[in-house]
Amino acid sequence: MALPRSPRVAEWMMTLSVEELAEVDEALAYLEEFGRSAALPDVRHRMQTSAHFPNMSEVRINFDEKRIFRILVCFDHDDVPVLLVAGNKFTLGNTWYLSAIPAADELFLQYLTALEGPKEE
Repeated sequence: MALPRSPRVAEWMMTLSVEELAEVDEALAYLEEFGRSAALPDVRHRMQTSAHFPNMSEVRINFDEKRIFRILVCFDHDDVPVLLVAGNKFTLGNTWYLSAIPAADELFLQYLTALEGPKEE
């Protein structure tokens, strides 16, 4: 099963080299296999500043000292991890989260709304 992903993550993944993409795919396969049981250093759970705490997590791929990839994911009602925002936090350090987490929160809300479908009146 391919994990659901936002267009933002799909576009980011298209910018990666073959080697980078292989590392990302390996990390995502680990997340897909173990879900909420995935552990550090590969997955950090419970992103405390998320509006969707405790369901927001991050996949951590440290390719090298200048490619510190993060993928923010949130677990839906069926415990499926949804890939929301991805990027290289190297240049921004931990301030990357200041814009990434709110963006992921909004994308996850849109995902949940789409799952629910149109409301009947």
